Amino acid sequence: MAGYSVEERAAPHSLEYRLFFKDATGRYISPFHDIPIYADAGKDVFNMVVEVPRWTNAKMEVTITVPSRSV
Repeated sequence: MAGYSVEERAAPHSLEYRLFFKDATGRYISPFHDIPIYADAGKDVFNMVVEVPRWTNAKMEVTITVPSRSV
């Protein structure tokens, strides 16, 4: 995702673990509301959020009570 970064907080696999998304200016953003669905001008590549990473059964939840919608 060009122009976006992720900030990790707390230890992975802990209940306190969070991922916060940032735009190119460093502002916290919502991965659902602030990142466009299309990743390219041709509209044939999509951005997506994965709650269950590949080859795992560790489900990640999106926090709906925080404005930035951390994962």
